[in-house]
Amino acid sequence: MKAGLQSGRKTYMSPTSSDMGWLQIPAVKMGPGESSRSHTADEYILLQEIESGISIYIQVLSSLSPYLESQ
Repeated sequence: MKAGLQSGRKTYMSPTSSDMGWLQIPAVKMGPGESSRSHTADEYILLQEIESGISIYIQVLSSLSPYLESQ
């Protein structure tokens, strides 16, 4: 979560929290697109949202190493 916040992401509870509720460990859900469109009959994602999501994933994953090294 710290890495996500450092990348400029904002936190909120998603109405589509997926399988996170079944995990016995802390978890973070993130993904491209608008959460309000997720899991609806007319769900869609824009190409620009996918491209932006790739950049955000790279940024967040790249910033994880300080947190992993301290474990």
